[in-house]
Parts: sequence; C-alpha cells; structure tokens
Amino acid sequence: MCNKRKKTARMSMAATAGQDNFIHIESSFKGKIKWFYKKNINNTLDYNEFLNNCKPQISSLLSSMASIHPIKYNLKLEATYSIPQQENTTENRAFKTSARELYSASDLNAAVLDDFTKLLEEEDEYVAKGSGYSLQTIDGILLGVYVFTPLRASSHIYLPEDIIRKKAVINPMNLKDNECFKWAILAKHVSSGNKNHVGENYKKLEKMYNFNRIIYPTPLKNIKIFEIDNPAVSINVYGLEKQPGHTKFKPAHYVYPLRVSNSEKIDHFDLLVIEDETTGLSHFTYISNFARLIHSQKTKNHSKMVFCKKCFTGFDTRPKLHKLSGQEALDQHRQICNKHKTILPVMPEAGSTLKFEAWGKTVRHPFVVYADFEALLIKPNNSGSKGGNTKIIDEHKLMSYGFYVKAADNIPIELLKRYNIPLTPICFRGSQTIDSAEVAKRFVEALVEVATNISALLQTNTAIRFTDEEAQRHAAAISCEICRCSFTDSNQKLL
Repeated sequence: MCNKRKKTARMSMAATAGQDNFIHIESSFKGKIKWFYKKNINNTLDYNEFLNNCKPQISSLLSSMASIHPIKYNLKLEATYSIPQQENTTENRAFKTSARELYSASDLNAAVLDDFTKLLEEEDEYVAKGSGYSLQTIDGILLGVYVFTPLRASSHIYLPEDIIRKKAVINPMNLKDNECFKWAILAKHVSSGNKNHVGENYKKLEKMYNFNRIIYPTPLKNIKIFEIDNPAVSINVYGLEKQPGHTKFKPAHYVYPLRVSNSEKIDHFDLLVIEDETTGLSHFTYISNFARLIHSQKTKNHSKMVFCKKCFTGFDTRPKLHKLSGQEALDQHRQICNKHKTILPVMPEAGSTLKFEAWGKTVRHPFVVYADFEALLIKPNNSGSKGGNTKIIDEHKLMSYGFYVKAADNIPIELLKRYNIPLTPICFRGSQTIDSAEVAKRFVEALVEVATNISALLQTNTAIRFTDEEAQRHAAAISCEICRCSFTDSNQKLL
C-alpha cells in the first residue's frame, strides 16, 4: 500500500510539471541519493517505444553526474495490469534493475541498453506466467542515482591493537607507494627478514605473479583481473567493522566478507582490508591465520576449530561419535554454503526481542481446491531423443480433469449457492475432437470462474451469530484468542 501511495504521488508531481522529461522528485543523505521520475504523458503502450524515448534523457542525466563523481544507478519501470473484462482486477507492477556502477570513462550507452534489455526480459517472464493479466498502462520510469566512493586500497595504515594481538595478519609497511595489494599477496611467501616491512625480502619476489594489469591504488573489482592473469590463484577479501561498547567478551572489531571465491585454488589468499576513518583510504593486508582471526568473534570455545570462510560457521576439530567434525564437517557444509551469496550475519542488539507478528497467516483459509488431470500415453510419431541421454518413449496427452472446492464448515450453504460455488466435484472428460490444449484451457477457465466467485463471496459481510455460551465467553475475554494480546484502549475488543 505504501509503494502504491508513493507511485501515485510521483505521477501527480509529474502531471503537475506537465513535462515530457525527467523531474527531480526527491533527495536524501545530503543529496548523495537522488530520484528522478518520467511519467508516460503520451500514454504509449509499447515498452520499446517508451524506453527509446527515455534513453537520451537518462543518458544525459547519468553522464552529467558521473563526470563529477562515480555513481551507482538503477531503473524501475512501473506499469498497471488488469484481467480483461473483469472489474477490480488492476494490479501495480514494477520491473527493476540492480544497481550498476558508472564512472566518467564507462560505456554509458551500452550500460543503459543492457538495463533496458533486463527490464524487458523481466516483463516477458511476468507475462509468460499465464496469470491472465494484460498491460493496461505504462505509468512511468523511476531513476535512482547514488553517489559512492569505490573501495580502493592505497598506502600503509596501521592495524587496530586488538587485531595485532591475534597475530593472524601480516601488514606490510609500504610508506613510499600505493602498491599494498601487491605486497599483501607476496607476504605469503616472505620467509626472511621482517614480514611487516617492505624491503628486499619482498622486492625479490615481485616476478612470482603477473601484476601487469593491476591498478594502484587497487580497487576491489581489479582482483578478478589478477585471478584471470594468474589461473592458479584465488582470493578472498574481508573487511573490518568497528564495534561500539566492546568489552572483554565482545571484540572491538568484527571481520566480515567482502568477496569470497566459491572454490579455493592451489594458490589461495585471504586478504583483510582496513580503513582509515579520517582520510577514508583503505589498505590491503594478508591474513596468515584465518581461524585465529575470527575465533573470538564467533565462539568462547578455546578448542581448535575450522571455519567456513563464507558464512563463518565453525566446526570443532575434536572427534565426534555420531557426526562429522573438523575439516570433514566443513567440506560437507561447503557443498551447501557455496551455492549462496556472501553475507554478513547481523545479530540483534543485546536485550532485544523478536516476536511473531503475522497472526493473519495462522488463520485457516476458508477455501481450498483439490485438482487432478488424467492423461493418455501416446507413442510419438517420430521416436527421437531429447538431450544426450534422454529418449522420448511416450507423450502425455491430457484427456480429462477434475477438481473439488472444499469450503470451511462455518460457511453457510445458501451463501455458497448464491455465489455459484460448486458443492460437488467438477469433472470434464475430453473426446477425439478435443485436444490437450483445449482440455487445459477449459480447466483454467473453470478455475478462474470459481476463483472470481470466491473472491466476491469473501467480500460479503454477514452478521455474527453467537450462541449464549459464545456471547458469554466473548464478553469475559480479556485477550485475543489468536495472538494472546491483552485488550486495551488502543487495542480494543471488536464486537
């Protein structure tokens, strides 16, 4: 409902402006986030035509802003759909793109065209679901622009004291250059001299890897290029977040994942990025012992543990009687964890509580439909293969269907009859003149008709009929029977 109100407000502002271009509708965070909106004033019903009309204006806005500072932007295409010849079936739909980074040297034209393609693909997927909804109006398009500072590691920054005490990170001191990424990589192989000081012990190792395409200071996205140029290498990158009110039992800094590879290659690196709060500059360091770095962050258990580098789940290395432990347990865990995106687990504040609020979902729905199809197995005319190892033996041809509408016991039968809700099973059997497509079509049409009638019935209000016993129990109740919340002046009992 909130999104609908915002959309209505945007369209009203655009209509008042009366211009066939983008208008600035809102800003936040001291102008770092801006929203622009273009209403479909010409009432175009063709997505390609509308987007092509928007392209020059989008490109102009993004170009002017990206020339000043790196930005991220995303598009939100808004439209209204409805079921033809049925009242009160309008539905607001929005097709969105993910935030895309844009720099002054970016190929703006290719970026915008790629986003248009994604919007149209999302709209095609919606239509292909066969919901019965058709496009009624293209309402407009929302452009969100966010000023951001790309993470770029530079010269030396000192580690926080609590991280130093863990003795799990090597921080090469590069006071005369911005090549901390290179020195963090080479720190793994330094075997002589002071590992925290960049000298001859580091410089003699520079040819071990291909750093030719690395930019200094090094942005995070440049790491992918390094992995491509060095095929045996994989790199994980982690950030450091300062924790307020730390104690003996609460670390001053938490480590969290920024970039994690799905598989660790032969030559793997874990890097920690630290940031100077005053200058905003970042600095790469090498994690020499990952488990030691995050151990106190995850558990008070002092036994040796191994950790998932993606979600930080820990596994005790002590043998277990009936389940896996240590590295075996971690390997099994990775088979599931690697399928998911990297996340930073955020725990609730101390003393806070989490309560179930969706009480409406605990109430049984008054209707349920049970349906089934029957099909004939027909030998194909041309027995062929579908894919390398799949051979077509039979084809399923729909020949009949049946469904039964089960209503809750407390719904009066006269109300079901008034709204033509079937009280007995509905069956349809095809014939030689009716093909599978027609059977499926008739099933969908019958089900849509029943759903429409149920929707109308659910909007009917009937008087509550209390028995004397029920009326007494209701009058004596001091709390709700569903959510158990007490009745108050602000949460009154309904009659």
